[in-house]
Amino acid sequence: MVFYSEQFCILGATAVVGYYIYTRMLKTDKEEINEVLFFPDHSIETFNKDYIGNKIFKTVSCMAIDENSSMARMLSFIRRAEKTLDLCLMIFTCGEFAREVLDCRKRGVRVRLIVDYSNIGGSGCQLRNLREGGVFVRGRKQPFLMHHKFAIVDSKLLINGSFNWTGTAVIGNNENVVITSNSKVVNRFVKEYAKLWEKHDPQQ
Repeated sequence: MVFYSEQFCILGATAVVGYYIYTRMLKTDKEEINEVLFFPDHSIETFNKDYIGNKIFKTVSCMAIDENSSMARMLSFIRRAEKTLDLCLMIFTCGEFAREVLDCRKRGVRVRLIVDYSNIGGSGCQLRNLREGGVFVRGRKQPFLMHHKFAIVDSKLLINGSFNWTGTAVIGNNENVVITSNSKVVNRFVKEYAKLWEKHDPQQ
């Protein structure tokens, strides 16, 4: 009887530990992301390790930057894309962001981009490279600007703010980016993106 009691105690303890780990995993999976980033990000202006910090983030072009910098955090969220990446940007000239987006395409992620028509073909414009890399791009003439600056990762994560995807926004301008996985907020942007994608259809 003592032997069986010990077995039951061991099984009971194992079950409790297993349940605890399972609930912790569920909590982690469902934990909401809410993060705020500010620019300019001066940490990427130097390759001096003393200014970068101990934890390094490698960009697609193998540039080493501080893992906790705003640039690294934003690129890391884009890198999370597994199925879809929807971009809605007034202007896109930053090569580092373009390389990250193209790397998503190489992994099989479907990437769509809506851009303001007035910025197509401008200085430093990345649209040609993106199109050649398989990104679906739409831009349409309209009386006013397509002034959005947001990205949606896998229809679950929103990257949104004042930040234009330009080098000047990274190291010069005072900019903000809010990143959230709040489903109510993300779903509003998913619906808006669907409307804008249809509106910018060149066949219409």
